[in-house]
Amino acid sequence: DLAWGDELVATLRASIEDVEIPVELRSSALMAVASRNEDWVHTAIREAYYSENRDYRLASLVAMGLTAQPAWLEYLYEQLQSEDPEFRKAAATACGEIADEEAVDPLADALDDEDPLVVVAAVAALAEIGGELAIEYLQEFRRRVPEELAPSLAEAIAIAREMETRTGDEDEEDDW
Repeated sequence: DLAWGDELVATLRASIEDVEIPVELRSSALMAVASRNEDWVHTAIREAYYSENRDYRLASLVAMGLTAQPAWLEYLYEQLQSEDPEFRKAAATACGEIADEEAVDPLADALDDEDPLVVVAAVAALAEIGGELAIEYLQEFRRRVPEELAPSLAEAIAIAREMETRTGDEDEEDDW
């Protein structure tokens, strides 16, 4: 029912805009509406990004990924350099969700992060994006991957190759 959906979105928007509501609820509401391509959502994500509340800023990174909009990549690249490993991990994950090949080089740099959770997020993001360059970086990383991450890396390379094969098949179908 469209009316119910509109009502739900209005309630979520009111929750996001009400600073008296606990940040956990505002964060959840922000992530729930992130995929809506509307100006007020983009404004809310940007405001959360610049918030003084750490958790709300972190939620903004998740929301950026959920939009699947490459316009957020510059914000995410900035957070890939953050002092806080949770922000670096969230930024890498969001880059993977946006799945734009432009993010491959910054994600490749994150393969050498000191935090293993950031490295895993970067590997997963590169696999999600796929493409020749992402596969090349993942294969190169195989030479220096920490032993405990080797199985995840092998799986990521297989996924990236599968994505590349699917993309190639789709291109062939389009040409046919």
